[in-house]
Amino acid sequence: GFTKKYNVHKLVYFEETTDVNSAIAREKQFKGWTRKKKNELIKKAKRKDKQAFSSLFEQNLSDMYKTAKAILKRDEDVEDALQETALICWQKIGQLKQNRYFKTWMIRILINQCNSILRRRKKVCEDVRVEEYGAEDYGYISAEWELFLSALDEKYRLVVILYYTQGYK
Repeated sequence: GFTKKYNVHKLVYFEETTDVNSAIAREKQFKGWTRKKKNELIKKAKRKDKQAFSSLFEQNLSDMYKTAKAILKRDEDVEDALQETALICWQKIGQLKQNRYFKTWMIRILINQCNSILRRRKKVCEDVRVEEYGAEDYGYISAEWELFLSALDEKYRLVVILYYTQGYK
């Protein structure tokens, strides 16, 4: 998977340790570096650095797409929600109080945009039914997942989506 996708054929870095505590400490150093890099990007984005904001947005795009797709279903609505979210986040990034909640903040804005689109869609065409997907379209598992989600009340659907697709607890 990874080696094919990124055309990696040799190990770049490897450490061996017999002490679990030192391995955990070393892993925390690496994660800290990543966290430090993200914090630097967020600080730059708050100073209206387009490249930094774009990089942060792209890092979270996959999770945001999954969330929006699960809520809205239609690709054109998902694209609209993502575009609006990017614009709002760019305009309001200065209002982000704690950098560690950047992803949560973006996802919350995205969810609000999805809800706004659903409200507009409901106003425009109240008689249109949600398109049903058969097992032949997305496979049996996806059809079951769609059926399960459609049976849930909207507030519970969002919780399930965030828990199972985004890893929120």
